[in-house]
Amino acid sequence: MNQLESMPNLILIVEDEKLNYQLLKLLLDKNNFLHIWAKNGEEAVDICKSNNEIGLIIMDIKMPVMDGLVATKKIKALKPALKILAHTAFAMDFDYIEALEAGCDDYITKPAKNELLLSKIRQYL
Repeated sequence: MNQLESMPNLILIVEDEKLNYQLLKLLLDKNNFLHIWAKNGEEAVDICKSNNEIGLIIMDIKMPVMDGLVATKKIKALKPALKILAHTAFAMDFDYIEALEAGCDDYITKPAKNELLLSKIRQYL
């Protein structure tokens, strides 16, 4: 097994809106990416504690129970090398800075063009 084959390649989609999740799911399925879904930040943290196959998280920011910024901080404390891509409707400069300060590795606004999102996914997986 080469190094690339041993890298985790499962994507965790953290998204509270079912329609947004379904759009991501369609894109990922079409491009043969394995993925699982967490409906809020608390679920995402719990999944990350028990699953070492996750190679990338696509993280919504504004969610109930636990928002994406808090979840990112908790996940990065557990697994600092795990890549987190903020995927949010918030598009102001300070939102970008806040996401990076929380530990997100990158930031993309909704609605994202499929080509850009796929490019980011490939970059981090």
